[in-house]
Amino acid sequence: MFTRKIGMFFVTIMALLAVVFIVRIGQAQKSPPAPAPAGSHATLASNVPVIGHAVGFVETRPVRELMDQVSKVDLELKEELEEKGELNTVFNRTANPHAPAQKDGALQSSFGPDGRFKLNIPSPLVVFEGVGVTNSAPPDTEGAVGPNDYVQIVNGGGVRIFDKTGVPRGPAFKLSTLFAPLGGVAARNDNGDGLVLYDRMANRWILSQFAFTSTSTPPFHQPIAVSKTGDPTGAY
Repeated sequence: MFTRKIGMFFVTIMALLAVVFIVRIGQAQKSPPAPAPAGSHATLASNVPVIGHAVGFVETRPVRELMDQVSKVDLELKEELEEKGELNTVFNRTANPHAPAQKDGALQSSFGPDGRFKLNIPSPLVVFEGVGVTNSAPPDTEGAVGPNDYVQIVNGGGVRIFDKTGVPRGPAFKLSTLFAPLGGVAARNDNGDGLVLYDRMANRWILSQFAFTSTSTPPFHQPIAVSKTGDPTGAY
């Protein structure tokens, strides 16, 4: 009888300890996370993924038509700038051949104090001028290579398509002009952070960028263009 009472006593103690352990686990799971110390990376308030849904689908004009249109506009602007008149304040700058030579003070001229380091980097196969940057920093230069083309996008400079030898297949164009059929902010704004991808499996080009009117007030759009064929100058 005494042994049975001792056994019941130990069973009761173990049951109470189990209850206390379960309650402590529940409190630990419900307690808010401790604030991150200063200088550490910020943590997400929620681990629930944000899912967006497309608000519109359209078929674009072929990019080659957009590039032809850009060429005509650029030619008209060039002709206007070259017009001479009394009220014309535009003048062409030319380099002064008698100006003193200047040197880049940050240009590296040696590899190590005694030249002990040797370069073992192969020379690039092709070098050519890319898209220029206009009033944008950083440029966020992006590009992708396909079977026959190289497509580049730069903040403030737009999109330009080159062949594999670096010859442009047309002038640079704003990505917003490609999204013109969508209308709205996607057709008006070029907010940068452009993206160019080439899908080797599907033989398709993907172009995208931000589109918004305010950094603090929605809507925030991410228009995405997928080419209908493997030709980046075609329709999307």
